[in-house]
Amino acid sequence: MPDMYTIKIQNKKADTTFAVFQARPDVTKPQTSGNDGVSPGNGDIWSSVWDSKRCASDDSITIQAALEFYGWSGTINQPAQIGAKVVGGNALPAKVGQGATPGNTFFTSHAQGNVIIQAAAKDTAESGAFQVDTGKFDASAHVLIGMAKPDPDSPGTYLPTAVINATGQTAYQIFPKNDYFVYASETETGKIFDYQAWSAKAGKIKFSDHPSCFTAKVTYTSDGNWNIVYDS
Repeated sequence: MPDMYTIKIQNKKADTTFAVFQARPDVTKPQTSGNDGVSPGNGDIWSSVWDSKRCASDDSITIQAALEFYGWSGTINQPAQIGAKVVGGNALPAKVGQGATPGNTFFTSHAQGNVIIQAAAKDTAESGAFQVDTGKFDASAHVLIGMAKPDPDSPGTYLPTAVINATGQTAYQIFPKNDYFVYASETETGKIFDYQAWSAKAGKIKFSDHPSCFTAKVTYTSDGNWNIVYDS
């Protein structure tokens, strides 16, 4: 089985910048010592642009996305919100739970301005999820946790695709999805955007509905619509 998804974008309109972003995960915040077991819900998950590329009229671009999921943590100089930019941070490959086998669990700590993510002593994530546990830190540190993908333009580095303003001493179960969206927007990599508005108008690439397919051919038509064909 391939280890990458391939997204081929054909532009039939004028020169356009395409933003590619990952489907937002579901997240639960289970009860832990000193916490009330509150679920933040999708409204507290912020999506950021994973890749942004310019494409000339009647031209095409190709983007590859790893099948593997990645747990991520980092910091920002303000709480995550629409318009903020999130880059950097640290990521580790994350296996989600499968049946009775728990998914990977990570521990994130913050000290002297640095955020560290490392494997926890024991994996405890639910089926379909990986888990990020947070240590004790002050809210003013603006620690973020979430998930990431390898940077398609910079091997060895990672770009967050969904982030959460983390609370200290809390366990987050993250249920990722390997589905993607392509949106026509003059934006840049790392920018947090209005997920509901963008996803409603974007081309939806649902690899989850086509488990034997690893290539999506996306055409941005002359009238601003999307045509998507899947291939193995």
